Amino acid sequence: MTKPRINPFSTLFDLLIDFALIGMGVLLYYHFSVHALAPVTLSPIVVDLFGSKTLAVWVISGVPVLAGVLSLLRTLFRIIRKPFVSS
Repeated sequence: MTKPRINPFSTLFDLLIDFALIGMGVLLYYHFSVHALAPVTLSPIVVDLFGSKTLAVWVISGVPVLAGVLSLLRTLFRIIRKPFVSS
């Protein structure tokens, strides 16, 4: 019986999505906390929901970073467990 193998293009696409999520979270944090990149700000409703602007920014930017890091770890463990498809 043959072992299941990983398609390299699928893995590259997964890595691209993972790094895009992490980059989006970092960019959101930079935009809302460091320097505004566009004339967009947080809604007062969101700030009131979390209690402060700082906490709102951490949650809004942290969710995509956390999702990206968890997905990146899953992808890396999948790469370690299974060999690539030989083309």
